[in-house]
Amino acid sequence: MMFDTLTVSQFGLEKILEPSAIKINLEKYKFIVICLCRSPSEDFAQFIHSLDLMSKYLYKPGLDFILCGDTNFNFLTDSCHKKEIISLFQCYNLFNVTNFPSRTENEIWISN
Repeated sequence: MMFDTLTVSQFGLEKILEPSAIKINLEKYKFIVICLCRSPSEDFAQFIHSLDLMSKYLYKPGLDFILCGDTNFNFLTDSCHKKEIISLFQCYNLFNVTNFPSRTENEIWISN
């Protein structure tokens, strides 16, 4: 099988962090794709905490991540929340590859 569904529902909190994940198994390359959704009006601190717990659970050295979804967060403006989420993602060697506004502020983060 070229992919495995990963169980991440234990990290989900309605409207705060709604994740799903799969592990892609190619012949010489394996990586995890995580898709998440966050309501713009919900607790950002709880979102960061849950996302960190899920990332710790999934993280394995040498296994790359692609994190995508609707975070309802504007990464084009400076804020405390932006610094906090960037700091968290740097812990997992993730960096933002979208640098343009979109209607829903979807973001894609990949590890290198």
